[in-house]
Amino acid sequence: MVPLTQICRKCQEEKPFDCFSRDSEYKSGFEKACKTCRRRDQKIARIKRWQHYQNYHREYRKRSKSIAYEESRREQVSKYLKDRYSKNPQQAREYQLKKTYGISLSDYNSRLNAQGAVCAICHEKEPTGRALAVDHQHSTGHVRGLLCSRCNNGLGCFRENATLFGRAVMYLAINNPMPEVQLPPE
Repeated sequence: MVPLTQICRKCQEEKPFDCFSRDSEYKSGFEKACKTCRRRDQKIARIKRWQHYQNYHREYRKRSKSIAYEESRREQVSKYLKDRYSKNPQQAREYQLKKTYGISLSDYNSRLNAQGAVCAICHEKEPTGRALAVDHQHSTGHVRGLLCSRCNNGLGCFRENATLFGRAVMYLAINNPMPEVQLPPE
């Protein structure tokens, strides 16, 4: 004879089959948890999802407000600094050199005069018309000289590695269509 009752796996009570929802995946043809326990579990899950949704959006709104505030503050500071530095560009340059490279504007100018106001590598003026870049060793911060933007970027591409740079020179010497490599005058 087929049993007319089943034990709920949640509340552990024996109940008739009409207290269980039909489910063909189970051998008995009914779910293992009674309708009452399933409704309770679904309600708890719904409340948890709603709380998670509320918490997530509360945090999102906080982040959005703080991001908006930071952006507006950044714009205010940027405008202030542009106004301040446009009034006294020498002071701005002095501050930037001291902060980034640890040299004063007079040190920069004395290096510039010693180099003849040209790049230390190619002996040409800066092609963009801007000031020469301060070349420094990244590991120690030691200032090596002043370079044009092209030479400075070239050194950066070789990661300041003399071996790589030497290989590049050899590559150019071997694959150069001109008969001999000419070095610029020093």
